[in-house]
Amino acid sequence: MAFRSDLRRRTVAVLSRAALVPNGHVHNSRKLPTERAELDAISVFTLNSEQSGPNAWMSAPQFDAETELSIEVAIDDDDDEALADKIDTLCERIVEVLLTDADWVRAIQGVSSVNTAIRPDTKSDKRTAGGTITMTVTMSQIYEPVVTDDFDSTEIKTDVIDPIADPNKQYPGPDGRIEVRQVIDLPQD
Repeated sequence: MAFRSDLRRRTVAVLSRAALVPNGHVHNSRKLPTERAELDAISVFTLNSEQSGPNAWMSAPQFDAETELSIEVAIDDDDDEALADKIDTLCERIVEVLLTDADWVRAIQGVSSVNTAIRPDTKSDKRTAGGTITMTVTMSQIYEPVVTDDFDSTEIKTDVIDPIADPNKQYPGPDGRIEVRQVIDLPQD
């Protein structure tokens, strides 16, 4: 399974177990509801990711993949001050729940930043607010080359020097002719 999909599913599972919002109100990549009966709600997205790493030469390409884990919340309450306190508390608890869950943290390489943005709804008579927590989650990814060869034998070709085995003599040296050839069959399990 792709890292982004797995990250979303694990995040939804952790937040659902924490019971920060009513049962069934933590969603994977769903637009947040606006009906009061469906609030308080949380939705988890992974919209952006970037991979960077050294220029691989003669090795498997390896990257640190940074994915923006976006956790959107929507809540309602009776007045503005209570609403502000409630959304601040919910956002802080979400961050705390994720970063203290041993299984969630073990599955990633690290979190390089956490950003929280709160958006009160001033366009309606309802007392609602939204917020977005964006965590930059890092995961190491290695792309191992696919080898289609069964590697069941190897061949050794040797161009010997004249006189043979005298490292002090340079003349005439290797001449490009293969004097010794050996094929080794490797045992197959």
